[in-house]
Amino acid sequence: MLPVTDPSAPVIPYVPGLTPVGPDGEGLQPKDPSDPSQGYLPPTPIDPGQSTPINYIANPQLATVTYQDIEDPNAPMTIGIVDNLAGKTGETSAYRTATRIAELVAKGYVLQEDNYPTAGVVFDTIDDNVQAFTVTFTHATATLTPETTVTPGTSVDADNPDGPKWPSGVDDKSQVIRNVSETVTYVDVTGQQVAETHHDSVQFTRTVTVDLVNGTVTPATDWTAQNGDTTFDAVNSPLINGFFASKAVIDAVTNLNVDSPNVVEEVVYKQLGGWVTGEPGIAPVPYPNDPTNAAGTLNPTDPQLPTIPYVPGKTPVGPDSVALTPKNPSVPADGYLPPAPADLSKDTTITYVDNDNGGVTDTGNGTPETPETDGTGATPNTDQPGKDQSGTDTIGEISPVRASSRRSLKLMFPEQMGRVSRCQSQLLKVHQQLV
Repeated sequence: MLPVTDPSAPVIPYVPGLTPVGPDGEGLQPKDPSDPSQGYLPPTPIDPGQSTPINYIANPQLATVTYQDIEDPNAPMTIGIVDNLAGKTGETSAYRTATRIAELVAKGYVLQEDNYPTAGVVFDTIDDNVQAFTVTFTHATATLTPETTVTPGTSVDADNPDGPKWPSGVDDKSQVIRNVSETVTYVDVTGQQVAETHHDSVQFTRTVTVDLVNGTVTPATDWTAQNGDTTFDAVNSPLINGFFASKAVIDAVTNLNVDSPNVVEEVVYKQLGGWVTGEPGIAPVPYPNDPTNAAGTLNPTDPQLPTIPYVPGKTPVGPDSVALTPKNPSVPADGYLPPAPADLSKDTTITYVDNDNGGVTDTGNGTPETPETDGTGATPNTDQPGKDQSGTDTIGEISPVRASSRRSLKLMFPEQMGRVSRCQSQLLKVHQQLV
């Protein structure tokens, strides 16, 4: 009997995936450890006259199942852990993919391909080979519209409670509805509201797609203004009697978009002043509101503009020392046109000065007052130049200026009257010297 190490000795055949074992239960040694396919060295017989049984046992084998996210096909990602399967050649694994697939579908994944055998993997006969299987998924999506109302954590499909759930954040309506607002408040100088606040709004809407795995929101449509309106119309400030507004109109805002800032304006109202005099019995005349302009007063040419009262024997003068213009020059009693206010919030002072009509003061009813005498009882001669009514020659005499005329002129022309008085005094001295 040849020794088992003899090159001519027979070998125990190689069977893929199986290892031969001797009667002692030990695996036989391969003739060439680097190439088991050359067979195995037979065990030494205990009794050369008896057969030695050789049994083949199945080798251990491995398999893996990887669950993969291929939403981005260029960057596949493993979902969770890789499932490792162990068995022996020819055995069928009890592992099935259905359970994990159902779990992932409930998380929003969509099964694309499962190449793991439906009946389970049969471990192959190739030693040191890992049988690899892959189950691939993409992401389920759902559409949100402005009309959609959803709750995170609830089923996307009410008829499939085991299906994917709405991710967190989907109840944020700003993803599908946004408003640009306009607010205009009307207050007095103390900040108190004096008129109803103006509100306007332009609404923009869109449709989005929600990734049910990670909650990512992707626009499905562009933002669109409701009814195509992208303008805040101009807003006229309300008229408040006795007050004027800091702005007559809030200008229109056009070409609004979803990123436009909200418009916030404040209109402040101040009390209107008036025309005031120091004359007894004459009440202040309030500046009149302009019904078409909350920030102004009536135009000077408006027929509804109030007048400054007529005072017999006097003329009203504005702050610029200019006499006011009668509303009706032929009827002074109709009053005078008021001057334009320099500041609508402040009063304008009107001064009345005495009139001088050459010795005749208008009483307002068309009847002149009796002319003043010259101190002797005689009235000045208005018919004969150079003589009084008694016929006395007055040439060369300097008539004193009437007190009423002097007061009127002094109020209107103070500097000029001062010079006139000095000149008159000098002329009187010259006259006395000559006489």
